[in-house]
Amino acid sequence: MVLKETLGQLLLQLVYRVQNIQDKYQDIQKLEKSTQYCFQMLSEITFLVTQQ
Repeated sequence: MVLKETLGQLLLQLVYRVQNIQDKYQDIQKLEKSTQYCFQMLSEITFLVTQQ
């Protein structure tokens, strides 16, 4: 019974850690999209400034 409880707790910790990793991965993807958007905006600003 103790082994079953210990394995259950370990499994629960593992599930939480996997979820945490997935959440961080999604945050990284959002950051990557934001960075690409900022780069695009800066590129457009650079183009406009050089045209003046």
